[in-house]
Amino acid sequence: LDPACGSGHFLVCAGELLFNMKNSICEKLEEVDNSFSREYNTYKEVRNIIVDNLYGVDICDSAVEITKLRLWLWLVSQLKDDSSKLEPLPNLEYNIKCGYSLIGWVDESIGNVINTSSKEIIGKLEGIFLGLDALLTKSEDIKLLNDAKELLLSRKSAHQGNVLNNYVEAFHKIYLIYRKSHGRPAMKLKDILEFIRDTIYENINPAYFTWINNKLKAKDRIKNKEFNNLNPFHWRIDFGWIIKSGGFDVVIGNPPYLSNKEICKMQKNIYSSLYQLSKKQYDLFTLFIERSFSLLDECKYFGYIIPDAFMDRSNHILLRKFLIQNVQILNILKVKNVFQDPTVSNIILIYKKHRLDNNYSFGIYQISDFKDIAN
Repeated sequence: LDPACGSGHFLVCAGELLFNMKNSICEKLEEVDNSFSREYNTYKEVRNIIVDNLYGVDICDSAVEITKLRLWLWLVSQLKDDSSKLEPLPNLEYNIKCGYSLIGWVDESIGNVINTSSKEIIGKLEGIFLGLDALLTKSEDIKLLNDAKELLLSRKSAHQGNVLNNYVEAFHKIYLIYRKSHGRPAMKLKDILEFIRDTIYENINPAYFTWINNKLKAKDRIKNKEFNNLNPFHWRIDFGWIIKSGGFDVVIGNPPYLSNKEICKMQKNIYSSLYQLSKKQYDLFTLFIERSFSLLDECKYFGYIIPDAFMDRSNHILLRKFLIQNVQILNILKVKNVFQDPTVSNIILIYKKHRLDNNYSFGIYQISDFKDIAN
């Protein structure tokens, strides 16, 4: 996951790393196990990595589109100028999403948030599903679709308090079919996905809005229009199957470096209600670190490029304490020339989400050139 993915450069690099690692592992298995074999197709390998392993969010819609294009170009480049082997490109709308990563529901207890058992909603769902099963040819896809229909249309579930979980699970099952579909089936599946997502968001947004305002002082409370204009991103919905399983395996990125002066008062009030690291300072990279921690599964890995001010500035004491108390820092790399024409000096912070006692060590390395990291 890159929660501030920008143009997608980090995600493509992560994909290339996964591709190379898988190849190396398979080559070693072939050396030690004569019975091991695989059908090697670089196009399919890259496609599977993209749809199964890479996720991104950005507040800028154009950045999201560039990220998707960049991933598609990486995939198409595997054909080595043989366009005759080009297959329909995977649908990435639900891997790479537009929204405000810092504001949105992860898995907090925000009360009773959804009521989707009305006759109107059930009727719309039945109409959207009509005829879709006849368009699907794979037995596994038909089973996924039928399971999703049962989750969405079962009136029994409404009395069990599991409506939201059912909708999120159904959303995931339909997404599994959609991501590799094309043509008319893909259009029908996208209609269902958009309807499910819109229905949940229409219920979640006001509940989450009320939950935030209840945490604020009366004079600091925000208006509903202001909240909606922020384009909140609800992780529990869009990546609900990942959050439900514990979180992401790896979070990477280069988050925005906006400082106190560049953030409006309304956003500061919201951050104060959501983040323990927002006390008297609102550098966005610190908030992204805390948000990433909440999205990361236990014993999994984090890597960010952030300003080196984190190391010794007094306004980052809370961040340093948070990391020492909650994670196992693996390495801190002080790197020159991370970016061309940098405005700040940077470090790379790498940690494992795993609490140790206070008696452990980690490396702090000074690297003169970004290219030397691989060594």
